Amino acid sequence: MKQTDKKRYVSMLLGGAIGIASLLAPLAPAASVAASPVPASSSTWKSTTMNEKTAVRLVTEAVQRLRHVQQGGALQGKISTFMYKGKEYRYLGKDIDTKKEYLAYLQKTFTPSVSEALYKQAGLIVYKGRLAQVNADGGDMRQWGNAQATFVKGAKWNKEYELKIPMGDKTNPSFATVRVKLLYLKGIGWRVATVIK
Repeated sequence: MKQTDKKRYVSMLLGGAIGIASLLAPLAPAASVAASPVPASSSTWKSTTMNEKTAVRLVTEAVQRLRHVQQGGALQGKISTFMYKGKEYRYLGKDIDTKKEYLAYLQKTFTPSVSEALYKQAGLIVYKGRLAQVNADGGDMRQWGNAQATFVKGAKWNKEYELKIPMGDKTNPSFATVRVKLLYLKGIGWRVATVIK
């Protein structure tokens, strides 16, 4: 981190600690949900510059957001469940319990069309005015933040990268390979244009 960036960061922390904490609070997962904290969307994605390092950071944040919604959002207290058509469902957390909130949350890092596809893929239902999902747990062994990206093709406003993502044990890791497309949306910034599973 450059010295000027450090000064700006310290100034921002001192000047807006309460505001920052209140912005980040809704993004933190509840203690009852095993999830990575999801950072506030970075203003870096508005920069027109995209390279291997920033591609990994953007995709990592996108995956964190995807896992957050897949795990039910910011669940607090006892999880409220109900039976519907022979399956047990749970309500989503208050941060994403409407379609509008769900999509807005994903669109911080995904394109609108990919966000919509992820919404449809999730198998959500609206029950008593709130979004709900099948009550199931899932996980991802891929260590997205440690991925190595290689530029595959693209131009200034759209790029494709291949990510080599370590999985499992650090002493004997295996790797997953995923190709992702990134698009720069005018006035918005870089977004992931690939449905990540």
